[in-house]
Amino acid sequence: MNSTKLPENYLVVEFNERSNDMRTYKGEIVTLHLISQLKILDKAVKNEQGYYKFYFDEIVNGEIINHYRIDIGDGFYKNKKMFEFLAEKAVDLKQLYSSKPNESIKKETFC
Repeated sequence: MNSTKLPENYLVVEFNERSNDMRTYKGEIVTLHLISQLKILDKAVKNEQGYYKFYFDEIVNGEIINHYRIDIGDGFYKNKKMFEFLAEKAVDLKQLYSSKPNESIKKETFC
């Protein structure tokens, strides 16, 4: 496994509300792959009653500087600006973990 250090600026999933059969995304670094999974989930649960809250921490130089939230299940158009924001801040998977680019990366992996 190639070891790389976290970038100076990134977003991480602080926690998410979930049903019993939904996985926890806690600790996952925001990548374009993760955002595409959230878009699929947003579309899949759109017709359910309610939504799932996802909270993100923005990390700069090892310090939490901001918190963000997106309500998955509200629909792509309502969440479009937040998805765009997440994409702007997304970390390149190759930068984090070049030997297994399809694997989700968790913050704990690098601590």
